[in-house]
Amino acid sequence: MITSITPNLDSLAVELVVEILKGVDIRTISSVALTSSRFYHIAKNERKLWTDACDILDLPLQTGETVATTPTHSFLSLAMRALLIQKRLQNSGSQPPSFRELNARVSNSSQRLLPGGQWMLFRENSSLYLLNIKDGTMNSSCEPILVAPTNLMIATYAFETLGNREMRLAVGLAQATESDSGQHQVAIIHLHFPLQQSPDSVRAEERPQVMSLKFYALPAFPRSISLSMPLVLILSTSPYDDDNNFHGLIFDCEIGAGLRLKARPPAAEVEARMGTKWYWLDLCIHPTLRKLVLPCIIDPHGIATLERTVVLLADIPRLSNPLQVEPNATVPNILESIESLHFTHIHLEKHHSPANFPLPDRYVPITEYAAHNSRELVSLCLDTERGIAGAGELVALSVKEQGIPGSPSILCSKNLHDNPLGFRLISDHQTVATYIDHAHTMVSSLKIPFPPELMQDTLNSNYCSVLEVDTIQGLILLGVRAYVPIDGPLGHRMVSSTWLIRY
Repeated sequence: MITSITPNLDSLAVELVVEILKGVDIRTISSVALTSSRFYHIAKNERKLWTDACDILDLPLQTGETVATTPTHSFLSLAMRALLIQKRLQNSGSQPPSFRELNARVSNSSQRLLPGGQWMLFRENSSLYLLNIKDGTMNSSCEPILVAPTNLMIATYAFETLGNREMRLAVGLAQATESDSGQHQVAIIHLHFPLQQSPDSVRAEERPQVMSLKFYALPAFPRSISLSMPLVLILSTSPYDDDNNFHGLIFDCEIGAGLRLKARPPAAEVEARMGTKWYWLDLCIHPTLRKLVLPCIIDPHGIATLERTVVLLADIPRLSNPLQVEPNATVPNILESIESLHFTHIHLEKHHSPANFPLPDRYVPITEYAAHNSRELVSLCLDTERGIAGAGELVALSVKEQGIPGSPSILCSKNLHDNPLGFRLISDHQTVATYIDHAHTMVSSLKIPFPPELMQDTLNSNYCSVLEVDTIQGLILLGVRAYVPIDGPLGHRMVSSTWLIRY
């Protein structure tokens, strides 16, 4: 008599289990891992199980770490934390466990949350600081990581995770005004971060360390910076009066090679007529496609209601010429050689298809932007059905605003660090943020309450702005302008503050 054994997951080979779970989300992997000791062991040891997850980018990695440098045994605990954060963010009525006002020095400054949920960059005058946002005292008496050279100011900065608790920081340094003809610079800073700290641990030896600092001279005012190891991409102001043209530069900070970039608006493709104004926005390098992404706003004949978003993809120029070093120069110059960009894809804002999350694997997300004069967050993707190297088409997928009637509402994404709607009058003691998660697997809506201390003002004269939403770490930065009654002819004074909400 032959006894048959019914196959089940628990008796399958490890390789088959990994293949069956290929491409699922971290919630499914975590649930399976907790069903038996065998699956728990697989989840703790099979790296491919996690790296193939559709939303692996939503794991809350430590500052300076990447998926490639994160130990396999850490993925499960990171996934459990991610699920807790997602549960709070997806519950529109959930109250954040923590409300904290940041140190007064952070107010009215340019600030950015670093990955990892522990550190924040902020600018004060001509210096750049790293603030430990887990420090209960919000101590910001530390030394700056960068002080701008004499007669220069910090115009812009960007950061990039390198792995092994290291990050690269690029800081654009400029003369006081864009029209100044003096020498502008970019500083490249290599940072090493300590292991994740406890809230009461802020000893000097546990602070981020500057491993190296290099300066390069720039030919024009740096408007924005983007990093993609080892490339540095800078959007600059034109030294000539041809505003509609794109001007920038790209250089490799490891091999010392660079080029100045230029591009004319693709008039034939987007029907740019006489009188149309082009505003080039922050540009970046797409890590998967290895393309330059250049978003811009076109303003036909100065009519704001007709503004439209254009996103252009261009090939990355080949860098082979070394940076120029003049005799007796302490700062090397970015090369004067100029190359015209070749646009491979053009997207002009028009009708959008509704988005269903998670997106199919054939779609590679390019960028997100808020559609003009609408309540839509557009996810622009490349359809790679015929392969990335093939003739992929750009597809704009639309996410409708998930706002609650009567409440102020905004659209957020990883590319929108500042609220495009500016400060808004506090009315219902909350605002609603509609966002796409980092991995483009879901869209959600979140009620963001305002700090309780501000609700005591019965004059209803306070204003609030969402500065940044980090859906991976469950952090939100709020900028607040409060009007405090005083004795005098005006009867009040404005006080600005920055608040950190942690979910």
